[in-house]
Amino acid sequence: MTELRTEDALARKLLGLPLEEAKAILKEEGIAAEIINYVSLRGVQNANDVRVVRARIEQGSAQIVVSEFLTEI
Repeated sequence: MTELRTEDALARKLLGLPLEEAKAILKEEGIAAEIINYVSLRGVQNANDVRVVRARIEQGSAQIVVSEFLTEI
């Protein structure tokens, strides 16, 4: 049960982070990651950042959903 809570806490910690930062955290924890890119049908003009919008970690493996954002104006 503690392992599940730890995985859930780590997944929550990844939300909103830039993709590269999230990947570095997972690598440090020894967790392999599958990256899924979510693309809006309208797209994001001038997107300059890719951030984690969903994270699930189970049994030492992560599934990370990312999307492009415009974070600099």
